[in-house]
Amino acid sequence: PYLSCTPTVREVASLNGYRYRSNEAIWWDVVPNEAQEHQNAIFKRLIDFYDAAPASQTVAVPRFAGGLVEIPASFPDDLQLLDGLGVGLDGVTAAWTRILEATHDRGELFVLVFHPETFEHVRGALGLVLQRARELTPNVWVTRLTDVSRWWESKTRFQVETTETRHGLELRFTCDERATILCRHVS
Repeated sequence: PYLSCTPTVREVASLNGYRYRSNEAIWWDVVPNEAQEHQNAIFKRLIDFYDAAPASQTVAVPRFAGGLVEIPASFPDDLQLLDGLGVGLDGVTAAWTRILEATHDRGELFVLVFHPETFEHVRGALGLVLQRARELTPNVWVTRLTDVSRWWESKTRFQVETTETRHGLELRFTCDERATILCRHVS
């Protein structure tokens, strides 16, 4: 992920064997109002730098852009929460858990962003978020961005054919053996 990526960098990436990027940001409204009242210059600068689209107006799913799979990243990140708002480990855990649950409810992706230099500070939050992810039903796929990219590329070959029959609508799926078809509200 490089959230201030220019169009030139994107073009060069697609011409040089990269398959995916994660340069678009989605802002999840998961920070309590009282914490937002304490935002400092770091938080404000990162908000401008990330230029995140509100989750209420977009979806957190991959898409093809410029020959690459764009996998949007979810925010707030560790720096915004720890340095920009001073919410501490409990606040980081709460915010990231809320994003996980919201993306799960919506059937979308949660690309968690943290900086390696803060790992010792967010280790506990990461562990608790991963534990919560393993508890959710339907199951959550915890994986790497490269695997998401491969999945999205293979998904483009999936098809559904519909046929009206005397018994109703018949659906015939063409997909690979790893695919799972989830149906809701089907009689």
